[in-house]
Amino acid sequence: MKTDTVKLKELVAKGLITWRLHPKGELIIYNYTNKAQYNNVWTKETMKCRGLICDLDGKIIARPFEKFFNLEEYKEPLPDEKFDLYEKLDGSLGILYFLDNVPYIASRGSFDSPQAMQASAMLKEQYKTSVSKLNQKKTYLFEIIYPGNKFVVDYKNESSLTLLAVIDVKTGVEDDLEQHKDLGFPIIKKYTRSKLDELQKLNLPNKEGFVVKFAKGLRLKIKFENYLKLHAVISKISNVSIWQMLYENTSFDQMLENVPDELFDWVTEQRNVFLDEFKKIESVALKEHKSIVENNDTKDRKTIARLVSNTKFPKLVFAILDNKNHHEKIWKMLEPHKECKRLVKVVLEL
Repeated sequence: MKTDTVKLKELVAKGLITWRLHPKGELIIYNYTNKAQYNNVWTKETMKCRGLICDLDGKIIARPFEKFFNLEEYKEPLPDEKFDLYEKLDGSLGILYFLDNVPYIASRGSFDSPQAMQASAMLKEQYKTSVSKLNQKKTYLFEIIYPGNKFVVDYKNESSLTLLAVIDVKTGVEDDLEQHKDLGFPIIKKYTRSKLDELQKLNLPNKEGFVVKFAKGLRLKIKFENYLKLHAVISKISNVSIWQMLYENTSFDQMLENVPDELFDWVTEQRNVFLDEFKKIESVALKEHKSIVENNDTKDRKTIARLVSNTKFPKLVFAILDNKNHHEKIWKMLEPHKECKRLVKVVLEL
C-alpha cells in the first residue's frame, strides 16, 4: 500500500507534517507537527503521520498508531462497544522497521534520536533471540523505557521494550497481542475492564494512566491528575515560562515540544491572555502618545514631561516619544512574579 506523496508534500509545505530522511537515504519518516496539534488540524493524513515510515516511492514500510486523543478531548459519542484497558506507560513510542532485512527501531519522528538509537541497541543486545521471530509484514510498536529516558514515572533502573501492538503493514489490522507472547518481549499490562467515568477518578501513584481500546480500534488516553501536575512542573510549564517565551520572543513551538497533549489548551489559553493584555496596554499608550503629539505644538521637554506624567502609562509614552522599544517595558509589566510560589505549592501538594 502506498501513501499519497503529493498530499504529504503539500502538508509538509504548510508546516503540518515533518519528514526526515533515513541516514542511509532509503526511507522517510513522517510526523505531525506542533502546528497541526496546536490548531487541531486532524485530517486523514495528519492522523496517520505519527511516525509513519515509507520508502522513497511512498510504499508503507512501518505503520504506527494513528493519533489518538484524551478521553476528555474526544468530541464524538463514545462507541457502544466492548473495550480493552491497558496501562499507559511513560516512555517513548518505538516503531520497528526493516532496512535491508535488518530490524531497527525509530522514535515517533526520528530514525536517529537518542531514544531510537538506544532502542535499536536494546533490540540487538537485550532481545537478540527475538529478532529471528519478527515478521517483516508486521509493524511492532513498543514503549521505550530506560533510565536516561525518564519523564515523570520512576521505573528505577528498568531498560525494556514493552510490546504495545502488532499491526499488519498492508491492511492496518491489529493482531491479538496474545499471539505474540513467544516473541520474548514484555507485553503491555491489561486490566479488568471498568466504567470509563470511574477510571478518570483514579489517581494511582507513580503511574501515568490508561489506554482504552474499543472493539473496532478506537484508542483513547486517560491520564491521572497528579501525573499531569508533575509533568507540568518537571517540564517547567507555567505562567512564568510562557511569559519568558513571549518576553524573549522565542518560538512557541519550542515550548510545545515539552507539553503533553492534555496541557495544550491551558498553555494556549495562558499565552493568549498575555497577548491580549499586551495589546490592551500598548493600544492605550499609543493613543495617549498620539493625542499629545497631535494636540500640542510645543517642543519644550518640561511641558511634554508634564503632559506625559498625566497619562496612564507614562514610561511607555516616553519610550514611544523617544523612538525606543516599548515592548520590553510592557512585558516587564506583565511578569507573573507570584507564579513561582504557586508552582512550589503544587509540588508540595502532590
